[in-house]
Amino acid sequence: MRFVHTAVAFMLSTGFVLVSIADAHAQATPPIPLGSDSNYTLANNNCQPLTGVKVTLNVTQDIVVASADCGGTVTQGTGNAGFSMQLNANGPATGLTSSQLNWQQFVIEVNQQVDGFSQQWANNSKDSAPPIAPNPQFMGAPNVAQTNPLTIPAGTTFTWLLTTDSHDNVTQATYEARDNLGTPYETVSTKMTEPTPILTLQLDIVGWSDLCEATFQSGAGTITYSAANALTAEAHIPSCAVSQAFGLEYITGETSTSSYGTLPTGSSTTFTQEFFTSTVGVFRNGDFGYPGNAPPSLGDWAVGDYKGECALGAPMYGVSRVPGQLWSEDVECGAAQAAYGNSGTECYARAVRSDDNRGDMDNGTDWDPGSYKTECAADEYVAGISQASGNGVLTSVLCCPASVTHKSCDSQVFYNGDSAAYAAPDWDVGYYKGQCRAGQYVAGISTPAFTSIGTPGAAHALLCCTP
Repeated sequence: MRFVHTAVAFMLSTGFVLVSIADAHAQATPPIPLGSDSNYTLANNNCQPLTGVKVTLNVTQDIVVASADCGGTVTQGTGNAGFSMQLNANGPATGLTSSQLNWQQFVIEVNQQVDGFSQQWANNSKDSAPPIAPNPQFMGAPNVAQTNPLTIPAGTTFTWLLTTDSHDNVTQATYEARDNLGTPYETVSTKMTEPTPILTLQLDIVGWSDLCEATFQSGAGTITYSAANALTAEAHIPSCAVSQAFGLEYITGETSTSSYGTLPTGSSTTFTQEFFTSTVGVFRNGDFGYPGNAPPSLGDWAVGDYKGECALGAPMYGVSRVPGQLWSEDVECGAAQAAYGNSGTECYARAVRSDDNRGDMDNGTDWDPGSYKTECAADEYVAGISQASGNGVLTSVLCCPASVTHKSCDSQVFYNGDSAAYAAPDWDVGYYKGQCRAGQYVAGISTPAFTSIGTPGAAHALLCCTP
């Protein structure tokens, strides 16, 4: 059995922080937390069966899989370090025959190969009984499947199409994959063993197999849902749909470090939602990630200052700043990865000074002329940043040891606007965002040395390097 439904309470160990997405409409109340196997439920206000369902996931930033944890066995890079995209559907709470389906999964699984398959639970099955067996259909191998880590490139799309009969029963699921590299993906279909109407949809980006957790290094894009009848975004499964059997709630047992954007209230035949894999936290008016993300042995590495700190072993990907002010606003953190693993005891604060304070000179390269540069050593990464609580002047960066080589570095200036590498989704609406390219990490930060460059003490540019 590849995927399970479980009553185990959802626990999120990666510290997701919800990101506010600007929208002209009121936002629907999201499930809490909004990430991994906890996404909105799409349903019809009148509890009508959903027909003409099409769901498309569009990758706008490379999805990079750092590792997978399947029952305590951790796999990094290739092998079983994959993920799955599960379109989960619930049938009506009443009116089903004993053999019709009360819960279904329409799954695209990504690993060394891409498979599409459907998995169904019959109305008369006990929760502990195995589901109706899936029949995986081979769609093709990812173009970059042999790289380490596994990467699904930006420009890839995955599509689900559900076919219904004259009684609004789902009879077939069709799976498609496309990319900009000409990968020869095949479109495949599976027929339902017992055609059954569905009343809800929920798309979850999670681990690739039973109870697996996928850890992403990067990834972002959009999910577009459409149906012939109007949909609404719900925080919970509506009472007209099956949500429990034998006292156990139907929920997928796989998890990941994915997060989802908010959806508006009201009805529509089409919704578009953002997804992303980073954690974002505010440190302008207080600490983010401290002391929870730091081992007690490290202590307060920036006494009296506001600290933005990523989880232990998680690299920093970005920093945002308030337009026209000294203050920085948010830090953007990746997921914990083996390359950045450390105990935290060897981390230290490197002060932001009125001169350069560089742990590596980059072969004499001045990566931000006219600014003072604070840079960790070649075998270190930036895990945190601090600013003075009184005025927002940058005071230090937290450097931690890692298995990195500090190569292929570039500067990402964000003093007067978003940096060149910034890519949607917008993880800090209304603020200037400095963001590293996919696969890079923050190795340093600069602040203007002259007023002709900007206000001294404010964030000016990030140094981003490849591990």
